[in-house]
Amino acid sequence: MRDRTIQELHVDSIALYARLEKITEEEPLITYTELNTVVVGDTQKERRGCLTTARRMMQREHNILFAPIIGIGLKRMTDHDVVLSKDKHYQKVRRSTQKSIKDLSTIQDFDVLPNEEKTSHLATMSNFKVIQHFLRPKQVKQLEECVSHKQEQLSMVRTIEALTGKKVGMVEASV
Repeated sequence: MRDRTIQELHVDSIALYARLEKITEEEPLITYTELNTVVVGDTQKERRGCLTTARRMMQREHNILFAPIIGIGLKRMTDHDVVLSKDKHYQKVRRSTQKSIKDLSTIQDFDVLPNEEKTSHLATMSNFKVIQHFLRPKQVKQLEECVSHKQEQLSMVRTIEALTGKKVGMVEASV
């Protein structure tokens, strides 16, 4: 077996991608058993990386997202499914932020750190605390109410203003 460069796709990734392209909204489910017939190996074990690559290619090339159904297979997500998945994403970011804050809070002797590291640490903790605050369910609901009036994505500045109820004195950003 020869080594592949990073730019080369594994033949199994290409085969799985071709199979995923055939999944329609009318029949959105494909089982792992069926996916395993496309490649030599188990797409939940040794060929999992190839399946992940194929799913990413589908998202990048066709703007189609597939969600795993544990122990069964993949489901082509509808626009409705994508919107409903927001809670999963919020939970993931909240857990990750909470873990980061907990990890960063383990510094034994803050005073011994050089000023650059103190500054970096304090800025990072501040960022994580802001993220944690703005992802609280009450804050998310408040932002949804504000967006419902405009029916468009808010800029970063307008989002901060909506969540804080205060004008932000910075240049309008479109982030």
